[in-house]
Amino acid sequence: MLTNNEQSNSEFDPTGAMEGSEFLAEVWEQFFNADGSSKWPGLPANTLAERAKAELPAALDALFRCAVSDEPLPEADAATALGKLKAAADEVDWPDESEIPDAWPADQEDTYRLYEVACAVNLMLRAYRVGGGGGGPRDWPPPTNT
Repeated sequence: MLTNNEQSNSEFDPTGAMEGSEFLAEVWEQFFNADGSSKWPGLPANTLAERAKAELPAALDALFRCAVSDEPLPEADAATALGKLKAAADEVDWPDESEIPDAWPADQEDTYRLYEVACAVNLMLRAYRVGGGGGGPRDWPPPTNT
């Protein structure tokens, strides 16, 4: 099993693994560096869980509303999860003009947009985990008290 420090994202291909979505490729760019390390939630480390608990539900809610009701993504600080999602969406005019891969039936656009929302949330959770969030000690075995 890989630990957070051993987790490699550099081999992840969002355009292949996630059905060729332009939006998801942009989400990947917003949340990960070229080597697969996380750009979010960032430092300081003692605020990771707090930030994730605040930002992830807000980002999911905004993405879902945008996908199902054409409600635009709200403005947000660029360093937040929602700000990164908005930057990705604006780059490819998601969901209005962002293309749907040929592998998906043309009459399934709504379903595909929900698929993209689910995958974007997966990428956010992955960025959080790779960025140092999530459970467990970093060093094993823990240092002895001396």
